[in-house]
Amino acid sequence: MDKLKTIGIEPGPIYQEIKTNDVVEIDDGKIIHRNDYLGPAKKGRVVTIMGDTRSPDENESFVQGSDCSFMRATFWPGKRGSRQRPISFNNETGS
Repeated sequence: MDKLKTIGIEPGPIYQEIKTNDVVEIDDGKIIHRNDYLGPAKKGRVVTIMGDTRSPDENESFVQGSDCSFMRATFWPGKRGSRQRPISFNNETGS
């Protein structure tokens, strides 16, 4: 980003265009080659969001490597009956 600013290109939609395309021509006719301005690739974060599931062990391979996982649980233990009720709906309980 700093390199682009030094040649007068301010942050905006043009940055996405440069990220997406190998070569971009800007308004003044100047040609921008993406590889001259992009740094090394950075690993993104992996977030897993799961709906109700009664068997979280079955999804272990799916969530492995996640930086953060969220699991929606319809029923909370001790609320609206025993653990048997969520099992009858194939739902997980919170813990």
